[in-house]
Amino acid sequence: MEHIKKHGFKLAWIQLLGMIVLFVMYLGAMLVYYLISLALGLSNIMANTNPFESAAQLGTGLITLSIVLYLGLLAVEMIIGAMSTGAIYGISIEAVFNNRVTLSLYFHHMFRHIKRLTLLSLTTFLLLVPFIIAIVVISVIAIANPHDVGAISLSLAILAFVVYSLFIIAITIFAPIMIIHEKKPVWESIKLSAKLWGRAFGRSLSAVLSAFFITLLIVLGYLLLMLCFALLTGVSFGNGLNGLGSMSMIFLVIFWIFFFIFILPLASVSFYLILIGRYKKRLRPVLFPAQKQEAPAEAQSGEEKPADANEQSNQPSDM
Repeated sequence: MEHIKKHGFKLAWIQLLGMIVLFVMYLGAMLVYYLISLALGLSNIMANTNPFESAAQLGTGLITLSIVLYLGLLAVEMIIGAMSTGAIYGISIEAVFNNRVTLSLYFHHMFRHIKRLTLLSLTTFLLLVPFIIAIVVISVIAIANPHDVGAISLSLAILAFVVYSLFIIAITIFAPIMIIHEKKPVWESIKLSAKLWGRAFGRSLSAVLSAFFITLLIVLGYLLLMLCFALLTGVSFGNGLNGLGSMSMIFLVIFWIFFFIFILPLASVSFYLILIGRYKKRLRPVLFPAQKQEAPAEAQSGEEKPADANEQSNQPSDM
């Protein structure tokens, strides 16, 4: 919590600016995709409700081109996601380990780790592919055989996919820290993240749940505060959106604006500050016990820790 009190508000505004930049980049990618599709005549054909008729109209060449174009869009989306991950993990690591938060560092980490974090996203996606294929097959079978057994099978498959997805997310949640702070390759980062769960399952679970519930508490606390404010000021939503008065409408607009420009970024950075703070204090010594043993000797001699020295050497000189 001390990191949230010290850096949370500043990080929230930096995160808001970063979210705006990434959203503009995503819209730009979608616009380019749409313009290329429009130029090739794919958009009107693919809007057809009959996919088999659309495929017949396209022909082999255009089908291949449309697939390549769509895969290109997915690649761009994955890169933008990697930039977002690098920025939020990187600036949170700077706050927790080096006690510094600047806008230049945020954008430095956004662009610095693109390659490895994109490979991490791709690896995570590939781990989910078998389950995605299985659900598609089960869905086709369930549609072809609309009875209780098919519906139950599909429901169980979706439930299994959700559980498996949460498992993969949990296993890889510390991997960006290994990539950014520990300077490890992608696959080694995943193995270290998984090893952390194996060696300290309770501490790892506590770190993730603490970050999640504090984030949830910020959001729910804001919602409760706004509800109390609405009751005290007599704002009424009893007649639905059609019956909103001017006061109620103004309240609703202000409520959502403040939520998106401050509460959502604050909740986001709080999650990573708590997670990385727990990693530094309770989880990192599990993976690197030798560095923990050397720490007192280094403190007495006045020398910096190797990890901190490494971070200082990697500080951008042009920002």
